Amino acid sequence: MRKLILHTANNEITMPRFAFFICFIAVFSMLISHHVEALEEPTYELNTEFDGIEIRHYDPFLVARMTVSSDFNNAGQEAHDVLLDYLSGNNSQNQKMRMAVPVNQEPASGEKIAMAVPVMQGQNQRPDQFTVSFVLPSKYTLETIPQPNDPRVTVTEIPGKIMAVKRYSGFWTQENYRDNEQTLLSALKRHQIRPIDQPVYARYNPPWWPWFMRRNEVMVSIEPSAASTLDKTSQN
Repeated sequence: MRKLILHTANNEITMPRFAFFICFIAVFSMLISHHVEALEEPTYELNTEFDGIEIRHYDPFLVARMTVSSDFNNAGQEAHDVLLDYLSGNNSQNQKMRMAVPVNQEPASGEKIAMAVPVMQGQNQRPDQFTVSFVLPSKYTLETIPQPNDPRVTVTEIPGKIMAVKRYSGFWTQENYRDNEQTLLSALKRHQIRPIDQPVYARYNPPWWPWFMRRNEVMVSIEPSAASTLDKTSQN
């Protein structure tokens, strides 16, 4: 039996390898399709866009969160297993819950600040502590959501708010985040909009997702009056 060989410019690929490659692409495409369709995210309305920045009006939503002592690049992994354990049934109702997106990370500080540009981590918060949050399914309320058994995990409602958001792809590194955080805050400054809280780092994909296809975001709360002004300006 002759072996079928596919020739390329630089080498040759045997049929078994080619078939494996095609199967890999097919399976990966199915995983991507399932991931995109299956995961819920908080409801929001897009108010306006400028300079690559989206202004979104978010409805209230629930999160499970915990604070970890770690550096920026490792904080998400430090919290992941504990929060996933809560979703997997380590709660008052022994109930498994589907994960939603995004996974949020922010400095461990509850203070609202009038923010200038640039924002330096370490001002008004511990530089080695981060709060990591998993978004919870929208079918639950504070009254119906199973409560965590682990005291490190708390469930809270994030109130409806106006968020300025910069979306980007790439690796989950502090450098990549800081570059896009700077872009977001500089754009807000040009439009004389002052953030009212710490920026939040949001990740929408699993760790195995190709870096060039990842949906990452840096988002920050702004005053509703600023959003109204931007909306009117965009309509003129």
